[in-house]
Amino acid sequence: MSLKAVLAGSASVLALVVGTGAAFAQAAQPQGGSIETVVVTGIRASNQRAIDIKHQSVTIVDAVSAEDIGKLPDKNVADALQRVPGVTTFSSSSGEGGFDENNRIAIRGTNPSLTQTMVDGHTVATGDWFILDQFQTVGRSVAFDLFPAEIVDSVKVYKSQQADMVEGGTAGSVDIVTRKPLDFSGPVTTEASAQGVYADLPGKIDPQVNALFA
Repeated sequence: MSLKAVLAGSASVLALVVGTGAAFAQAAQPQGGSIETVVVTGIRASNQRAIDIKHQSVTIVDAVSAEDIGKLPDKNVADALQRVPGVTTFSSSSGEGGFDENNRIAIRGTNPSLTQTMVDGHTVATGDWFILDQFQTVGRSVAFDLFPAEIVDSVKVYKSQQADMVEGGTAGSVDIVTRKPLDFSGPVTTEASAQGVYADLPGKIDPQVNALFA
C-alpha cells in the first residue's frame, strides 16, 4: 500500500468523524429556545435568627424559629424541640394523659418535672392531677401537645438560669413565644393545616385540624 493511499484513507475517516460530530451538535440544539427556571428558596434568615438569639444571650440557650418548625410536619411544640441538642422528648401513654404523641420534654436527661415551662414569659401550670402521676414522667411537667405548631413564633430553651427569669426550672426553662398580630405583613392572615391519624384497632381515621386567623 502506497503512502498516497494511506493518506487518502485517513482523510476520509477524519471527514466522517467531523461530519458525525456536527450532526450531533445540531441535534442537541434546543428546539424552542426556552430555558427551564429553577427557583431555590432558602431559610438563611431563620438560621441567622436562631444564631443571633444564642449570640446575644448571656446564658446557655438554644432557639427554634417558626421557619424551622415549618420545615417538617411538627404537630406540636414537643416535635419541634426534639431536634434541639440536649432535649429529650417523651410519649406518655393514655393512662398518663397522653395519646402516644410527643408531649413531654426533659433537658439534659433529667426528669420532665424539673423543667420550667413558660408562654411569653409567664409560667404555665400543669394539668395533671392524678396522685400516682406525680412520680412518673408527668407530675409537674407540662403537656406540650396542647400547643399546636401554628401558633409558635419561636421556642427558647434555657439550660441555665438568669436573674430576670421565673424561678422553678431546676433543669432548665422553656419559653414558648407565640405569634403576634403585628408580626404579619398583610392586614389579614389566615393559615390552616389538616392531618389524619389512622388507628389500627378501631380502623378509622381521626382528623386533626388547626387554623390561625390574624
